Amino acid sequence: MSSDPFHPLFWGPPLQSRMPLTVYVPVSDAFISALQRDAPNEADSTQLRQQFPETVAALEQAAQTLLETCDGTDGFCPKLNGVMPSDAGWILAENRACCRSWAEAVLLLRASVRVGEAARALSSEPPVLALQRWERIHPAYEFRSFISSGRVIAVCQRHPHTAYPFLAQERDQIVGAIAHFYLEAVQPLHPSLAECIMDCYLDEEKDVHLLDVEAWSDDALLLFRPDEMAELRDQVRIAVGSVWHQPEDDDDSVRSLRDDPMGTIWFRSVDEGFAPVPPLWLEALPLELQDEHLRPMVETRTSLHAPNSSIAL
Repeated sequence: MSSDPFHPLFWGPPLQSRMPLTVYVPVSDAFISALQRDAPNEADSTQLRQQFPETVAALEQAAQTLLETCDGTDGFCPKLNGVMPSDAGWILAENRACCRSWAEAVLLLRASVRVGEAARALSSEPPVLALQRWERIHPAYEFRSFISSGRVIAVCQRHPHTAYPFLAQERDQIVGAIAHFYLEAVQPLHPSLAECIMDCYLDEEKDVHLLDVEAWSDDALLLFRPDEMAELRDQVRIAVGSVWHQPEDDDDSVRSLRDDPMGTIWFRSVDEGFAPVPPLWLEALPLELQDEHLRPMVETRTSLHAPNSSIAL
């Protein structure tokens, strides 16, 4: 288990029952370097198997385990330290980051700019390749949640290039479910998770399933501006105290988190009438250009839903 609370091996295994089925395979830096080297496509998986037989055998077994749980039409997605190669789905026949074999996963990981950047930014913690069962998720119900001072302070849709006007009417149910999930499942794991960004999705019963947990970053705010988020975080810190502490199971501060009037959670979605950037065209852009192109458009077509009454947590 990793000592870094934002490493997938720290929060993933204890929350396995609250997320898509995932198999974690620790890998070496040398394996990641070999994975990133250019090579003829047909030789990719063979060369890796020759150089790292035990690692590839573990990954192939993980892939087989996940495929046995599928319904025959879906597969799995590989992630390097939590980074999904969603920008490289074009290289597979179905134009999505869903694999049916380890050889397809190699193609996907090699073609992904996002994974390449993650590989270059690896920390001192050992890298891990996670193979996660592909779930049929309605993109409207994927959300990014922003946590500060040990509470959810804001939520927005995870796909900023599409309008889902019905989300505004479901705001209370959505943010209430996400806030409860964070307090019950994620917050108790480590004090550092009092400041983080959490990706999740809601199923048809509005149960929350975790997708990712990351350290706070102003580069990942999606529909929120850094200045407004900084102001909101300051307001929450003043309301709950400058120093947040991890509550014990029987600590009354858990109750105060639920009763605090600052429990109101900002919710932002894209307005109806927004002309979205076609996803396939968007994925062909460099990541930095996507942000530069999208943010001015999105900021003019978003709605902030933050009612005066607080959500009971």
